[in-house]
Amino acid sequence: MISDGVTPSNKDRGYILRRLIRRAVRYGRMLRIKRPFLADISKVAAVVYKEFYPELGSNIDKVSNVIIE
Repeated sequence: MISDGVTPSNKDRGYILRRLIRRAVRYGRMLRIKRPFLADISKVAAVVYKEFYPELGSNIDKVSNVIIE
């Protein structure tokens, strides 16, 4: 979603993205992951899926930056 230009917000698609990020962080905490991990996982996911979604390879820095913010 971030690669397509959606940013976390309180409206429409941004709200859904925000909820997905919060849910991922929540499950990470349930797994007792203490450090920020979502940006690292997004890089791994981009490498795995870039064959099917070529825009992920070129936008991975943007995706990581949005997740970190």
